[in-house]
Amino acid sequence: RDRIRAEFFLEEEEEESPKKMWTRHVAPDGRPYYYNAALKTSSWTEPAELRGEKSPTCVGDCSHRWEQHRAPDGRPYFFNPATKQSRWTLDGVIVNMDETRKKSKTSSETEKTEKTEEMKHFFELLDSWEANGRKIQTYEDIDQSHHVVSTIASTTRIEELLDRWIETKRKRLHEYLENTPSITVKTTWKQALEALEGKAEFERLGKYDQVDVFDAFMAKVEARAVQSQLVDDEIRQRKERRDRVALRKIFREQLRAAEIHAKLTWKEYLASEAGQRALVLIRVVEGNVGGSRPRDLFMDVIEEAEEIGL
Repeated sequence: RDRIRAEFFLEEEEEESPKKMWTRHVAPDGRPYYYNAALKTSSWTEPAELRGEKSPTCVGDCSHRWEQHRAPDGRPYFFNPATKQSRWTLDGVIVNMDETRKKSKTSSETEKTEKTEEMKHFFELLDSWEANGRKIQTYEDIDQSHHVVSTIASTTRIEELLDRWIETKRKRLHEYLENTPSITVKTTWKQALEALEGKAEFERLGKYDQVDVFDAFMAKVEARAVQSQLVDDEIRQRKERRDRVALRKIFREQLRAAEIHAKLTWKEYLASEAGQRALVLIRVVEGNVGGSRPRDLFMDVIEEAEEIGL
């Protein structure tokens, strides 16, 4: 016999026809979607219950023959093709495991297709907003009431899709930089800003992503230059500048933490616990060929402390 008894905990007493639980609606863009009031979930794809799919022939009493399905949000539920009832859980009833296994693969494929369609429509929505001059950089920038957004199962899923969308834009900018011969290992950030001004691939990203993609691209360019033995002073200066920025950031963080104050001397700072924590980077910057020395950067922060009265 291909029926196996499975024990589950019964959570819902009332049973409704799954066909009645699903209702068809039309989105503002004309596409139909389906909503299940009992399961509180939506789907772009017409549910099997509404399509009237037939179940395998059952001999004898079929009222206890249940099949397992998955809701669009991934949660499993059970459907009885004989009584046309649906439940989230079952208690001591016979489940048609063969049919469940057959439909499991179909359900998984359907779920994958739905997620692909979901991502496609979400990306199209964000692209249309962006084309109309709207900046989309965080979850808070998204209109939660829009029908495309409201059909997505969770906040986590929306944030995941938003991250993927932003990542596609980052890749476009990276590809644009790869195909722009004027941006070389010697290109500074200021020069890059001038070269990229007005370019859609650049303008559609937030400032943080612009800088991050540019730095990642320049890291690859520099790596190629090293491999080709084309390392020159520009690469060294870029590294030294990054080290100075990092050291200045440490000094300012220590200032905010009250570890540095206006009356602190450079000698006292080096002997302090805060100075010891920064000692490795201090030595790195001290060894730079050009640019400000660590003491100069420290005194800049001391001047800031005096200005704000610390």
